[in-house]
Amino acid sequence: MSLEALLKHPALWRGRQQHSSGKESLSTGHSKLDAVLPSHGWPIGALTEIMTASEGIGELSLLMPALQTLTRQQQWIALVAPPYIPYAPALTAAGIALDRILIVDAELNNNSSTSNNNSNGNKQQDDFWATEQLLRSGIFSAVILWTVRSSNDRQQRRLQLAAEQGKAWAVCYRPEHAVKNASPASLRMSLRHHRQHLQVDIIKNRGGKLHMLELPKPNTQTNESLEVNNDTQITSIISATRSHKPGL
Repeated sequence: MSLEALLKHPALWRGRQQHSSGKESLSTGHSKLDAVLPSHGWPIGALTEIMTASEGIGELSLLMPALQTLTRQQQWIALVAPPYIPYAPALTAAGIALDRILIVDAELNNNSSTSNNNSNGNKQQDDFWATEQLLRSGIFSAVILWTVRSSNDRQQRRLQLAAEQGKAWAVCYRPEHAVKNASPASLRMSLRHHRQHLQVDIIKNRGGKLHMLELPKPNTQTNESLEVNNDTQITSIISATRSHKPGL
């Protein structure tokens, strides 16, 4: 199914009718984190960047309380290019409504002569394009993108602008080395697992101060929510392709 066709699906628009809350933020569900954010939660209509040194340290668990809130309000969430198929029982245990999650895999039909590096680069370009369209659509309350390669300032700025237009919460997971790069994102943080805690280092906090804090270690089941699972109960999995490639 093409992404253009998906965004015209009436079921998505019916869910969107209840979306407009007028709020500028969404509680993170972590009181210590809410306390240091200027709007006391994840910024809506803005881009949040989360940098990690490795996968599986609890990076998705950080978002779980907010995702639970949105799905229980019958709002749509899109996951773009997650590293593994989400493990449905772990999401259910975290209170996530599976029928409000859409997983998007922006595939490319590369010919066999294309190198792996070029293929991966083009794949990520399509992931950014899909994320931008989802954010701008006004259908999704949250869109989460995983990236494995460096992205440029222009790509990140387009996500920030798309989040503003769609009044959505945009999240982009980036490699740890991206900490050194400038970014238009409203909120940026790096995560590390430290002494049974999740160490959160806020390196950009528009309208607020920089902080470093520790959150309790995520429970094991929630932390494994992105493990490979061949029997996932999430039915909203699509391969989104684009017929043209606008510059990013």
